[in-house]
Amino acid sequence: MKKNLRTEMPATAAIIDDLRAAFGAEVIEPAIRSGMAGVPLFYARENGREIGTRCAQRGTEINSAQMVIEKPKPPVQEQRR
Repeated sequence: MKKNLRTEMPATAAIIDDLRAAFGAEVIEPAIRSGMAGVPLFYARENGREIGTRCAQRGTEINSAQMVIEKPKPPVQEQRR
């Protein structure tokens, strides 16, 4: 996010930073760029500022306090006996 958006949307910036840390910038950045270009993959609203593209059909909305971001765990390998 641009520096002025970080100031205007600090909670959104923090969530995006957490997503980058958990899933990698190579996954998150294309989704954000797509949302900014009109594809409904990324949308955020905070402090009266909206960025990205809303989905055509609105469904369940959640706020950042309701989100749980976890880094994927590696699969458990079975031990041979």
